[in-house]
Amino acid sequence: MDAAFGMCFGFQHSKLSGFVVILVLPVMIALSKFEKIFENMYQMKIYEIYFISVEYSLDSLKKKLKSLQIHFVRNRIVKQNNVVNEEYNIVVSPKENREIIDNFLINNTCINRF
Repeated sequence: MDAAFGMCFGFQHSKLSGFVVILVLPVMIALSKFEKIFENMYQMKIYEIYFISVEYSLDSLKKKLKSLQIHFVRNRIVKQNNVVNEEYNIVVSPKENREIIDNFLINNTCINRF
């Protein structure tokens, strides 16, 4: 966009470049506002959660996520040497449940990493 404005102005078409700037600038500002609104409404994050199968279970993790009212879809489960790796798609809203999910995963001592 900057190059197009510069070329218009450089070729002595200052009225055209001014008109285009006046036309494009409000559209760009409006699009950035809509982008922020849509980002705050809905996001899907992928979490890989690791835990030791003796200390924690798949059902207890599922129950806890449901009790926190978190919408999720389990993609895959891998178990290797008593370490369970689960991958989840979790619907995240930055204002509502993002902090709840992060606090749960950080404060749960049975979960090794995520």
